[in-house]
Amino acid sequence: MAMIVETRRPEGRPKRSSVWNHFTYDQKSNESVCTIRNEERECGARVKGKNPTNLKQHLKCHKDEYRMVIDEEKARRVETNETSIAKSKSRQAAAITSMLHVQTLSKDSIRYKDITRKLALFIGTANVPYSLVENLEFRDLLLELQPCYLPPGRGPIKKK
Repeated sequence: MAMIVETRRPEGRPKRSSVWNHFTYDQKSNESVCTIRNEERECGARVKGKNPTNLKQHLKCHKDEYRMVIDEEKARRVETNETSIAKSKSRQAAAITSMLHVQTLSKDSIRYKDITRKLALFIGTANVPYSLVENLEFRDLLLELQPCYLPPGRGPIKKK
């Protein structure tokens, strides 16, 4: 009487190795069975367990299939590597963008009011025109010294 054995891929996490295209797993006997057909007959070799490394060792007997498995794994590694590099670059770009985007001080903040008051005091005591705050080089200097501070125009400075 012939015994019917259910063969299938091993359970658990998804199997990524391409060796599983050439093997089925018999859960009852804990063996993987080679399904490669050579000259009208199936190989049928049994490898204990479901470790892809051991299955690859058996595939070395079938040179064409072994070469195909190796090529597929190389292609998958390259694809995975390119994907991870792209993700890494996008994260890096986001980090750089967030570093470059500096939040400005609120006009109601104490720090903003202190800097503006001292700027007005400087303009008054140094006897320089109010239009100094609209000079591009002066604004660049202020941004270099305090990136969060955007100086007001000459109107608000006159009032201080």
